[in-house]
Amino acid sequence: MFIETYPDELELLNFFEVEPEFSDPIEGKYAYRVSDNNNLTLIFSFAAVEGWIQTVLEYKGIIIHQCLSEGVKNFNIKDIEKKKYLFSEIIINGIKIEVEITINPFILVKWNTLLT
Repeated sequence: MFIETYPDELELLNFFEVEPEFSDPIEGKYAYRVSDNNNLTLIFSFAAVEGWIQTVLEYKGIIIHQCLSEGVKNFNIKDIEKKKYLFSEIIINGIKIEVEITINPFILVKWNTLLT
């Protein structure tokens, strides 16, 4: 399974405000690293061909949370009421996973899992 639609490199640059830390356009793998004023660092990565997205949160250089979902068909960047966030809805075997990532004014990552 692969990610059918996702933001292009310019949209991702605009959202993360940094160049990818890692990119392999042939394999469709990318990783972005951003930090906020609270010593929190987010590493967001995805593999378009393999169909997964992942977030890793670090606090002062120590990993405090890591989450990965496979079966991702799409993700996009939404801009609602001046709030910009990356969003994906993943449905696998009757389970719906919603991922929402905000960068500004601080890093906030939500992974919600719901039975459908």
